[in-house]
Amino acid sequence: MKKVLFLVIMLILFSGCASSAQNVYISTSSPIFITQKLPGKNVFVNFNENEGNLTQIVKFELSKHGYQISSQELANIIIKGRTNYFRKSSSTKPRMYMDMGFGFGRSFRGRSAGFGYRDPFDDDFYNKEYYYDAQIALLIQIKDAQNYTTNLNLQSEKSQIDFSEEKTLLNFNEAIAKKIVEILKEY
Repeated sequence: MKKVLFLVIMLILFSGCASSAQNVYISTSSPIFITQKLPGKNVFVNFNENEGNLTQIVKFELSKHGYQISSQELANIIIKGRTNYFRKSSSTKPRMYMDMGFGFGRSFRGRSAGFGYRDPFDDDFYNKEYYYDAQIALLIQIKDAQNYTTNLNLQSEKSQIDFSEEKTLLNFNEAIAKKIVEILKEY
């Protein structure tokens, strides 16, 4: 009974260690500082994305922060975007170590000695890391005021885990939505 209880406790303690989260890094090509005050928070959002549901995710994130989604004619803020690229890449890096070994033994024919060496630059000894990157052209128009443009550059963390394209696209879309809310929080 104690062994079973111990195993259950160890399973609970180490269950979080096996999770793999994909980190997303986002940057802008030029900073956006919006200083105008608006009378309302009516927002129109439209992204010409090839895949995913970026427009819906941005609308949901903005509505969570008090913005009202409206038509383009009634909006005080118009947010438009276009996916420039979304691609999967990989990089390889060699494992830089050497293995050497000595061995002594006895066989049916007598005593023997051996020496072994492994080449660190052999093709079988490379680590392959996968990552996704994307660029979104972003336009923020403020009614009767200035237009703001920038490129949002996204990259996932390099990992030996080959994450699916759908999961990565969802993570990228959530990061873009949070970045847009962060830009608009100056109001």
